[in-house]
Order: sequence, then structure tokens, then C-alpha cells
Amino acid sequence: MNQKRLKSWKYYVILYALAFLALGAVALYKHFAGTYVPGDLWNVLIFPPLLAVMMFLSDLMMQKLADKKGKKDFEGKYLDAIAEKMRAANLFLIEDFRRLKESVRFQEVLKYGFYITQHGESEKFSVARLEKRFDTRSLEAKAMPFVIAHVREILAEKQK
Repeated sequence: MNQKRLKSWKYYVILYALAFLALGAVALYKHFAGTYVPGDLWNVLIFPPLLAVMMFLSDLMMQKLADKKGKKDFEGKYLDAIAEKMRAANLFLIEDFRRLKESVRFQEVLKYGFYITQHGESEKFSVARLEKRFDTRSLEAKAMPFVIAHVREILAEKQK
């Protein structure tokens, strides 16, 4: 995946040095201007490391959020691809899509299919078991070939 990683430690050291130099320059200016107070020295010593640590923590939190979003997007792309194939076939009405969305069993099958695309087939989760889940006359059975075809397509891509 093309996800951004945390910045190197050099970035935070340079950030610390720049903040230290900037606040040091302000303290020197105040010293020569005659408006220096001892609290300015504390600003020079405390704020640069605090800034570097805060930047590191914010980058770390943003990376964690981006990682979580990436995982959700992958499942969303899986569902969008299946829905697009079903729309392209022109076999389903809007009402059919609503019923499929509300069908707990069909949603479970979609989750199983996604699990198979991520972890491969196993004894518990296999494409053959997905095929036999619904009565042949049901709406879910009408939609299953699209789910199974997409799962097989992803598995074939992973085997290449």
C-alpha cells in the first residue's frame, strides 16, 4: 500500500534546533534591547523540546488514523466493485439493492467473501460454501454470482 510513514528522527532534531535558534535569537535580542527577563531563558529551554515532542505525537496519531482509514477503504472498494458489477448487469432494481442491504444473511456472505479475499480460502471459509448459502429462487441467490466472481477475481490476482 502507498501509505505515508512517520518522518525520520532527523526531522525532529532539525525542528528542535530551529526552534531553539529562533527562541535563542529572540532572547539575545531582548538582552541587547534591555528588556530581557529570566523567564525568557525558560522559554528557550522548554519550548523547543516540547514543540518537537508535540509534533512527533501529532504525526504518530495522524498515521494511526490514516492506517485505520486505509483498512476501511479497502473493504469499501470491495463492496463498491461488487455493486458496480451488479448495476452494470441491469438485473436489479433500486428496491432489490435496498433488500440486499437489509438482508443479514447476505451481509454475512459479503463479509465472508471479504475475509476470503484477505486471508485466502480455508476449511471454514471457501468459495464453494458461499455458493450453497441461499435458495436458488431468492434475491440473494441472484446476487451471489457477482460476489463469487469478484472474490475469485481477487484470489486469481493474488496468485499471480
